[in-house]
Amino acid sequence: MGIYFGLLGGLVALLTPCVFPMIPLTVSYFTKSSKDRASGIKNALIYGLSIIVIYVTIGIVITSVFGPTILNEMSTDMYFNMLFFIVFVVFAGSFFGYYEITLPSSWANKSDSAADKGGVTWNFLHGFHFIFGFFFLYRTHYWNIVSAGSTKCF
Repeated sequence: MGIYFGLLGGLVALLTPCVFPMIPLTVSYFTKSSKDRASGIKNALIYGLSIIVIYVTIGIVITSVFGPTILNEMSTDMYFNMLFFIVFVVFAGSFFGYYEITLPSSWANKSDSAADKGGVTWNFLHGFHFIFGFFFLYRTHYWNIVSAGSTKCF
């Protein structure tokens, strides 16, 4: 039954104002950056499956080690949220041009070479980036679903 609630929650999440406008952008990204329709569909499937695998893996590992309520406790903890607040303020300062945050050149070069190659690695990293950003927006709701799904379905 938990898996059905997870699927329903995912479908409802598609209708939220932060996600719904991103659907055409994501579809456009995979169709325009691919050589043909088949490779676009393949890349989109790898991207989507990467998100699922990462969420399920994180949910299973963390709830197995720390218990089924830890993800909810983390997402509602004052210190954890203050840490994310500080991270957002630092990124906002960079966004507004007060300073520039850059990756080490070796990381940027590796990322560029992975982007040029495309394939599974790039799509997996793209999915991981999505999860990292999505965690900040909907952490309480989605980590409840992830922890419930990982403890009741597996």
